[in-house]
Amino acid sequence: MQRSMCSVPGCGNVRTSRLSTPQKFHVFPSNPVLCCEWLEAIKNSRFDPKVTTVLMTRIHGLRVCSDHFRHQDYIGGQRNYYAALKRGAVPSLFPWTEPESETVPTTSLSQQQVTVSWL
Repeated sequence: MQRSMCSVPGCGNVRTSRLSTPQKFHVFPSNPVLCCEWLEAIKNSRFDPKVTTVLMTRIHGLRVCSDHFRHQDYIGGQRNYYAALKRGAVPSLFPWTEPESETVPTTSLSQQQVTVSWL
């Protein structure tokens, strides 16, 4: 397996083997419009979204690690090694953005049966 590096500037995540890191490394989407959105989002000065094509992202081996996707960007809301991205997901967590508080979905009280006992 080739060594994979995250293409986000300032991210030092590298994968040397499938089990060497907890992050998953996502290839850029084959949809040209979505690929351009990813390129704009990661702000890598080496790759201009106006001229970089999907083929160029594959030739250069560009990848974005799972640290730059929210839990809700994954099918089932779980961000782990085996999780798949939802269609249309765009990386949005970067060193230059404000950290979002990510909450894991919970059941609200209205959805739970609550038993109240009076003494």
